[in-house]
Amino acid sequence: MAKVRDVSAAYKLIPGLERFISKARAAGARPIFIYMCREPEDAFGPYEEMIHRRGRRLRLCEPDSWGVKIMDELTPREDDEVIRKKTYSGFVHTDLNRKLQKLGIKTLIMAGVATNVCVESTARDGFMLDYYVIFASDLTAAYDESLHDNTLKNIKEHFGQVLTSEEILAAWGRNPA
Repeated sequence: MAKVRDVSAAYKLIPGLERFISKARAAGARPIFIYMCREPEDAFGPYEEMIHRRGRRLRLCEPDSWGVKIMDELTPREDDEVIRKKTYSGFVHTDLNRKLQKLGIKTLIMAGVATNVCVESTARDGFMLDYYVIFASDLTAAYDESLHDNTLKNIKEHFGQVLTSEEILAAWGRNPA
């Protein structure tokens, strides 16, 4: 029997993300939507071995599954960048870095789920690629609150700044994006 995850933390983010995205656009920031979708040909050895070792059969983010869809309330606009990723990081095997460079983006504001896996992996890779990383503590969520908290501590210590969405918006009010 498959383990059922409590995804309520992800749904709690929606109102804050809607507000933040709207204010980010007004400040001149460009939201980039990243989602994970794993086609059967995207399988890779370490992930498959981990699934097998844990006795799991469920593969996350398969095409046409609920885990792939960007929530309706956060549907990207036609002019928004949307990146499909195959692994936890938005940078691995995607053109995210090239698009960011083309847009002249130097700072990444991280939001979404799962704090300790996808968001952290993308933040770490962004830092290693010479981007400034800001992690929105109240716009990220994990399926385990302790893992969320540990990621925030780790990002703050080694990879960037951890701020609330209100702190980010206040900074934009002083110095637009």
